[in-house]
Amino acid sequence: MARMWSVTSWVCKCGAHVKIMYETNGTTIIICPKPPCQIQHTVGGKVSDIWMETADNIWTPIDPAPFSVPPN
Repeated sequence: MARMWSVTSWVCKCGAHVKIMYETNGTTIIICPKPPCQIQHTVGGKVSDIWMETADNIWTPIDPAPFSVPPN
């Protein structure tokens, strides 16, 4: 079975612009990568990449491990 990848983005309530790439199976909870925000966002898949937009509109890659929480 082929992998299905998807990309989505959102603006967190704290104002952070976040973009992720994920495999469309399973569930991952992402903690907003902008400190000190701890808002959690549920994603319908396994996250492989996270980017956060900087003030000068550049998408900067971030290690997803510290911001990914397995669902309960």
